[in-house]
Amino acid sequence: MEQNNFIQDQVKATMESIEGISKAGPRPFFYSRLHARMHRSTKNIWDELVVFLARPAVALAIILLVIFVNTTAILQEQEFVSEQANEMTVSDEYAIASNSYSDYVNQEPE
Repeated sequence: MEQNNFIQDQVKATMESIEGISKAGPRPFFYSRLHARMHRSTKNIWDELVVFLARPAVALAIILLVIFVNTTAILQEQEFVSEQANEMTVSDEYAIASNSYSDYVNQEPE
């Protein structure tokens, strides 16, 4: 019984909250702007570009191109890093030491 009263109170509160609602309408001058846009005879380059890029085939091609370029860049970076690692291994094997001019000039006298 108490549950039924609670539900009835909730329904009553909901019905009272929608008493002041009015019909939604468009913003001012919506219809005149819509009419002008529908009857505009010339399309600018941006409208045509958006229409072209919005085609599913073009959008899919662009996405695949971006994925391909990113994958290629990642793979080339990995090859570069592995080549540098191999070069470091070769220099470590042969104990190649590099001395710079500053090593000889900045020595302290004994």
